[in-house]
Amino acid sequence: MPRLDRTVKKRTEATIQDEIRAAVAKMPDVTLYRNAVGKMNVAGKWFTYGLGPGSADLVGWITVHPTVTLRIARFLALEVKDPAQPLSRHAAHVADQEAWLAHVRSCGGVAGIVTSVEEAVSLIQEAREWRV
Repeated sequence: MPRLDRTVKKRTEATIQDEIRAAVAKMPDVTLYRNAVGKMNVAGKWFTYGLGPGSADLVGWITVHPTVTLRIARFLALEVKDPAQPLSRHAAHVADQEAWLAHVRSCGGVAGIVTSVEEAVSLIQEAREWRV
């Protein structure tokens, strides 16, 4: 008798990001990119990459139409978190991330922490409904 595989694939932040990117790919008015942030050593020299400390996992824009003739690209920043992991696990990073998201919002962008495709779509819908 064949053995059934009863293992459950663990959902990580990376898999949640992939699910969000797949859902957003079906939205013609939204463009999102993965923003990897970190440091790496190349031949004894350290290089930093990404938009900067605290910047969101997924960044991009949504094209909104606040008037009939006006089109605006509104900045989006989605910080993806695994709902099974406590935020305190990376307390130092969380403070930088929250500051970065707050700055994006203060400049007119839409930013937030999401733990699922549904939360990401809700945040994108908030951006879509924006009017001047």
